[in-house]
Amino acid sequence: CALAGVIIGILAVGFCKPNNCHAQMVINEVMANVKGPENKFGRYNEFVEIYNASSNPLDLSGWMVTDGDAVDIITPWSDSLGLLSPNVILDTYVIPGRNYALIIDRDYASAPDSEGYRPYQFAPGTIILTTKNSTIGNGLSTKDPIVLLNASGDTVDTYGTPWEELDSVPFDPGDGISAERVFPGMADTESNWLACVDTAGCTPGSQNSVTPYLGVGLSWEDIAFTPQKPEPGQDVEIRATVHNRSMEPASNVRVLFYVDSDWNSDPDNKELLGTVSLSSIDPFGGKADAGIRWQSPGEGCHRVGVRVRDSVCAFRMLRVGGALGDVIINEIMYDPDRSGEWVEVYNRTNHGLNLRGWRIADGVKSYAICETDIILEPESFALISSDSHALFTTYVVPDCIVLEPGTLPSLNNQGDTVLLSDIAGFESDMVHYLRTWGGEKGVSLERVSAEVKSNERANWSSCVSPEGATPGLRNSIFVGLSPRQARLSLSPNPFSPDGDGFDDRTVISYQLPFSVARLRVMIYDRRGKMVRKVLGDAEVAGKGALLWDGRDDSGRVQAVGIYVVYAEASDLTTNRKISSKATVVLAKRLN
Repeated sequence: CALAGVIIGILAVGFCKPNNCHAQMVINEVMANVKGPENKFGRYNEFVEIYNASSNPLDLSGWMVTDGDAVDIITPWSDSLGLLSPNVILDTYVIPGRNYALIIDRDYASAPDSEGYRPYQFAPGTIILTTKNSTIGNGLSTKDPIVLLNASGDTVDTYGTPWEELDSVPFDPGDGISAERVFPGMADTESNWLACVDTAGCTPGSQNSVTPYLGVGLSWEDIAFTPQKPEPGQDVEIRATVHNRSMEPASNVRVLFYVDSDWNSDPDNKELLGTVSLSSIDPFGGKADAGIRWQSPGEGCHRVGVRVRDSVCAFRMLRVGGALGDVIINEIMYDPDRSGEWVEVYNRTNHGLNLRGWRIADGVKSYAICETDIILEPESFALISSDSHALFTTYVVPDCIVLEPGTLPSLNNQGDTVLLSDIAGFESDMVHYLRTWGGEKGVSLERVSAEVKSNERANWSSCVSPEGATPGLRNSIFVGLSPRQARLSLSPNPFSPDGDGFDDRTVISYQLPFSVARLRVMIYDRRGKMVRKVLGDAEVAGKGALLWDGRDDSGRVQAVGIYVVYAEASDLTTNRKISSKATVVLAKRLN
């Protein structure tokens, strides 16, 4: 007969890989190693669970299942006597959408209660099926792959990658434990099968114990910006890909975009950028894109958040213009005496930052520095060391984070690049240092100000501490900012640019009533002659800082006296102009 020819053909040709790796009907769970001995009644407890992953009913009339030794025709179970599970569905070939069906041994219900068999409680609504033969296949073995075939003999789905003989599936999950598919919507692969972790050893008719309850969500990897490095005032398109990893379609998914300025992860009204509603997302890894346009963001490093259904959030950093990152490179020991090379970083913000997934690079290779959740507290230091033992035996290191990854970039003594990036690859800081900036054998290169850009030559110099370095401590040449109430202020004032490492530079801090402005800053002597153009017609954020090292435009140190710092700014949007001036004293340190 025709059916016999199909069966003979299947066994002769062998297993075929399904054409559709995301089949509508999938093999979802296999119990091949039943609890206890498989002689007598125990062998009747084998089962194969299948799942209709589509939203439409499927008729299994004429469908078959095989373990490679025998091909069995699937038939409905018709007798409820002995099943011991109420509200299961019998006498049907039709499997509703998003529903489970169990193919059980024809003799499953024949075991007497006194023998302790028939151990399963089938979930209500489960379709119960069996086979025309007395066993499933030729009796399931833990080494048997399983193939589900439609009425034409086409392979619909498989368990155990029967076309791949070198992987670890099929496998033995253990006595009385089933093999479960992790994601029903994903293909039959080695990584998509695990041993059941439910206390019962199996989950017939229910969601698998190894299938995570992941609903609708996204991660930082699903957030993208165009352009990736915008300038102040340039519109930015923000796009997010939302995934549905659940077993049901998701409808009316609300996606909210915001700037998490206060780092509390919750979108306040003033932080909201826009919302998008996604009408439907398919289950089992379905995805949909949402996007908004952020008009004219100001200069800065912005934490952009995307929230889905008021619960699941993901964040990614966006730098607009040349703003400093939140974590900066603060001290570099590139030519150590005994301590080994190390880099100190500093959290310049008022919020903690998780260093998990952060990396350090030298412009050629990148290395992970932290693989666990470690929070760098506000205004705190972390040390990245190639040899923490040498570091601690060379210096008195305070209580701070010390990271010792397996490998670090080798820092060139004549000059190199140090780049610090977060888990998403966002460049938090980068320094291109030269030996002429400072540092020598056993003496570190220190940053002057945490508010001045990293590649300003005047913002770096040699450590003047007797120990030669200040790991985990405030830098020996540190200069802080004055209170920000003043429009234009200088600190330290007076300052003494005599090269002794103390107060050699003054920080010019400015605060403007504009989000983005064009700024000029000049230095005049007491006769009104301009001696130094610190900044000329540059686009800047509304607040920031510059350095003056006491030299004129030709590099000559100026005479002791009072100097006038004059700043002129214009709003890029309205062209409104303002100016401000302040005085600073260039002094000579008394011995």
